Amino acid sequence: DELFVFFNEVFPKTPAQLKNENIDIASKIAVMAQDNILYIYIPSIDKIHLILHKNKAVQDALTATLAALSYEKVNHSFPENLEVLVSEGYLDRMPMDPFSDHPLIYKKENDNFLLYSLGMDFDDDGGCHDENWGKTDGDYVFWPVQINSTQ
Repeated sequence: DELFVFFNEVFPKTPAQLKNENIDIASKIAVMAQDNILYIYIPSIDKIHLILHKNKAVQDALTATLAALSYEKVNHSFPENLEVLVSEGYLDRMPMDPFSDHPLIYKKENDNFLLYSLGMDFDDDGGCHDENWGKTDGDYVFWPVQINSTQ
């Protein structure tokens, strides 16, 4: 029961909230499930939580990218910021970064724009892309599209 109460408490929280509250899902589960057969079945809960929030960031980034591209088609330039896309009805809300609990970072750059998440290192590296979501350093850049080094 204690595990399920814990899951209900932590799953709605973003990775940034967990970091700020100093909650390590895997460590907490290990302590609570000690000598419990359930522990065999739940070692990946922290990974599932992370995937959930990465996917939400990707979804928000895709929506924001499409909104910015649509805005550019009509206005012949990209918006100055994401707030413009919300105020003009291209987005119904600000696209959020679960690794900062702030909106995804958008920077207009001449004839293009940069859109990124802080990633798992929880700091802003200025849009320097890390395909591993900043496990050690870097951000996760959604736009312009990044080509993986393995391709």
